[in-house]
Amino acid sequence: GQMVRSTVEAGGDQETRYPSSQYQDKRREETGAVGEFKVGAEYFLRSALHARKMVVTWENALNGVVIPAGEKVVLTSIVRHIVKFTNQGKEYTFVYHLAKTPNHVMLSKFFTADDPNPVIAALPNDIRVSGISKSRAIVGMTKWQVLYAMGVPPIVDKKKTYNLTLDMILSSNIWIYKEGFADSYYVWFTNDKVARVKD
Repeated sequence: GQMVRSTVEAGGDQETRYPSSQYQDKRREETGAVGEFKVGAEYFLRSALHARKMVVTWENALNGVVIPAGEKVVLTSIVRHIVKFTNQGKEYTFVYHLAKTPNHVMLSKFFTADDPNPVIAALPNDIRVSGISKSRAIVGMTKWQVLYAMGVPPIVDKKKTYNLTLDMILSSNIWIYKEGFADSYYVWFTNDKVARVKD
C-alpha cells in the first residue's frame, strides 16, 4: 500500500526534495513522535494561525479566528498531514493536505519549543499595537514580525508554500495571503522589511 500522489498541484510547482522519507515519518507517527515533535508535549505557536470552525488549514486564511503567535498549545495527535492540538481548553484540527513536506518540516513552520513571547513583548509599541494585535502588516515590519502578526502565507513569489520550508518562505519578497474565498492581501518586502501592503 503506497499512496499515489500527483507530482504537481494546480500551478505546477516543482517537487521539493527532503532528507526524510515517508517511511521514516510513518514510523515516527506510530511511536507518537515526529522529528522533534511529540504527541502530548507542550509547544508555542511561532506564527499566527487562523481557524474556522476549529479547523486550521495550510492556507491560513485571514478571515478565520486568530490564534496568536506565542500561544501555548499541546499536540494531541499527528497522523500523516492532519495534526490536532489544544489551546485554552479547545481542540483544533490542523489540515495540511497535498503536501509532500515531511511532518516535522511542516510542523516547524508553526510550532516551536522556544517561547517567542519575550521577543514579541520587546518589539516597538506601534508594531505590537498596529500590526501584531490587529493581525496586519504595516510598513517597516520585518518578515518575522509579519509571521507573528499574520502567520505563514499560502503563496510567496507565485509559489504555493505547502511544500516550502520556513527558510524558503523567509527568503521570498512577495507574500500573498487569502482574505477569504477570492480576496487576497499582498505584502511586498525590500531589504527584509515591509515596503508596501495592498488588500
